[in-house]
Amino acid sequence: MSLNQPRLHPAIVGICIGMICSIPVAAYLASFLGDTYQVRVTVYCSILLWCVIGAFVVFRLMSQAKDQPLNLRHILLWVLSLWLWPLLWLTQKRKNRN
Repeated sequence: MSLNQPRLHPAIVGICIGMICSIPVAAYLASFLGDTYQVRVTVYCSILLWCVIGAFVVFRLMSQAKDQPLNLRHILLWVLSLWLWPLLWLTQKRKNRN
């Protein structure tokens, strides 16, 4: 039996940190855009759904990448990529087509 502990893939850690950072941003945007409770809830849930879909897409795209240690730059890139995931997805599709 080995004493080595299994490590989490940096992509999973990056996505978790990105989602944690996205929750207060989504709440702030919902409070800014919504006048009523129903509108705020709809905006908040829509933004979080967008980020969850982005988390799946980004994890799928980045899970094949080599392991790199996490630093502040990588964490900021993960947060941005959760919000801008369609750009990453389209870029990857174009690369695969060529």
